[in-house]
Amino acid sequence: MSDILLQAFIYLCAAVVAVPIAKRLGLGSVLGYLIAGMAIGPFGLGLVVRATSEAGIREVWLIALERQVIEVYRDPSGAGYRWAETRRAGDTLAPIALPDLELGLSELFG
Repeated sequence: MSDILLQAFIYLCAAVVAVPIAKRLGLGSVLGYLIAGMAIGPFGLGLVVRATSEAGIREVWLIALERQVIEVYRDPSGAGYRWAETRRAGDTLAPIALPDLELGLSELFG
């Protein structure tokens, strides 16, 4: 448990630094959180995946704008997700909660 708390602390510290800077530059807080996630890198993604699976969240999309990919995680277990897939521009993706809503990733990445 202390490992998760340490990782959460690192993520929060990155957000506390990145969000005010992004807002001051007129980029908005959402972009600030994305910048914080990019600064943490793969280390931070492990935190998100593990924490959300332990919480029982059915589906998580991690969007990497710089690589133009979405990592999709579904079917949580205590140790992670049982199903993971990477989608790229040109693919379509539908959330579990709204299966009739297909999103074109080419439009998302522009």
